[in-house]
Formats: sequence, structure tokens, C-alpha cells
Amino acid sequence: MNLVERITTPFSSLSDKLKDQIDLAIQERAVLALKSELTMRHKSFDDYNDEELEIMLAEEKRKITDSLKTKSLFAVLALLGISLL
Repeated sequence: MNLVERITTPFSSLSDKLKDQIDLAIQERAVLALKSELTMRHKSFDDYNDEELEIMLAEEKRKITDSLKTKSLFAVLALLGISLL
């Protein structure tokens, strides 16, 4: 095992764990958002088949991910002192 592999191996396992935790948090938020949306429509999970639920859940996850990306971009721009307004 060379020096680069010895240095990067512990960090790759940490980044994998972090990525899994972030994915789980996004999944949980998406399920809660979907439950809320279905409640507003007076529907339940039983009213939809698995494929439809999967599509709706993927859309909620996409919305959450897009929101996080936007917020992260604004945070980085703020740290750099750049304003878009």
C-alpha cells in the first residue's frame, strides 16, 4: 500500500458514511413532505400504487436536493462577500 492510499483510505470511509447519513436525512424529509402533501389532498399512501409513490417520492427528494444546493451556493457566495442582489 503506497502513501497516498494510506492517507486517503480513512477519509473515503468517512465520506461514504457522511453521504449515507445525508441521503437518509433527505429520504426522511422527502417522506414527511410527501405525507404532508397527501394529507392536504385528503389522500393516503394506500390510494397510490408503488410506482406512483416512488415517482412522487423521487420528486420530493429532487426538490429538497435542489433547495440544499441553492442554499449552499448562497452560503458560499456570502462567505466570499459576493452578492447577487
